[in-house]
Amino acid sequence: MSNPGEATAVLNGYLDIHLGITFTGIAAEYLGLNTGQPGTAGSTNPSALTTRNLMTFTAASGAAIAATIPSFTMTATETITHCHRGSTATIGGGTFYGSHVLTTPVPVIAGSVVSFTSFVMGMGPAAV
Repeated sequence: MSNPGEATAVLNGYLDIHLGITFTGIAAEYLGLNTGQPGTAGSTNPSALTTRNLMTFTAASGAAIAATIPSFTMTATETITHCHRGSTATIGGGTFYGSHVLTTPVPVIAGSVVSFTSFVMGMGPAAV
């Protein structure tokens, strides 16, 4: 089991910038839901949903970026506790970017709609 956080490949890319190595940014990022720790590929404890939703981001400010995420229409009764980010809409497909713990677990039923009111990723703390 892994702790939530950024994938090693993503962190290595950020750190390589300090060595003058070019880091190719992430072209598209999708969010998937999980009922427990997502593991190192995002595919452990997946929600009954089999797809991730495309995220759009604001430009970085204050060492953080905010995301907008379309709503999820749930297909089963379950409790969402975690989420993960990847490069494709298919759970378990593409490149894994990282995982997160929800502030509060969300119990859902089939047909209900889950929306995120905020999703912010940051680095830091920033020097002040």
